[in-house]
Amino acid sequence: MRLSPRLACVLFALPLLMAAKCRNSETEIDPGDKDPIVKPAREQLQVVSIDPARSQANTPFTATVYGSSFVQGARVRFGEDIEAARVEVVDSNRLTVTVPPLAAGSWDVWVFNPDGASASLRSGLQVQGDGSGSADPLAACDGAMVYFEFDAHRLGPEAKQSLNNLVPCLQQAPGKIWLDGHCDERGTTEYNLALGQRRAEQVRGHLIAQGVSPARLQSRSYGEEQPLAFGSSEADWSKNRRVELVVER
Repeated sequence: MRLSPRLACVLFALPLLMAAKCRNSETEIDPGDKDPIVKPAREQLQVVSIDPARSQANTPFTATVYGSSFVQGARVRFGEDIEAARVEVVDSNRLTVTVPPLAAGSWDVWVFNPDGASASLRSGLQVQGDGSGSADPLAACDGAMVYFEFDAHRLGPEAKQSLNNLVPCLQQAPGKIWLDGHCDERGTTEYNLALGQRRAEQVRGHLIAQGVSPARLQSRSYGEEQPLAFGSSEADWSKNRRVELVVER
């Protein structure tokens, strides 16, 4: 039986069409098309500040180190080889340390985590002379800061102790002592101005109770308008939630 030319063409093309359909039905997975597995970034160990940032030579004192990613077992060192006598991890952003007697000068503040990570605050601690020379007697309290928890104005035990350490210096100040309240960037302008004022008033009340003349203590608030750190991490915010002392000569 002879096939018509049209039927012959159809029979010839049919296997080709079936093979092409099978190939198209297969799903080829290109490894390059897979979504990459992204691991969450770890927060970097960093040292942002130490409070107080000024001290007298050859005098031990308690200080708070602020930063991020602190873990239990962290060590604190001043300069190349002077270890803090005691280190307590309050949380991942705060360490309480007992600073040993240090010579006058600028000291780097180092934090070492048990996993080997380390970070430093270059020249973070300024140690003044012992007062026998011409060192400024008000340097230890002018510019001193106390810090607050988020959305809080009550003084914690560490902040109270820091203020108590400043009382002898403040009592030598001949002029006014300004207590400047500050907040982090969260919240409205009006709310942060009110919160900064409450923080300044808390510091004023504590210093009055410790014997500083109320006539020389002036509180004011800047809200969020004068940050020390300009990032949006908890380490930055914790540095901005503060009252700063400004001593008139």
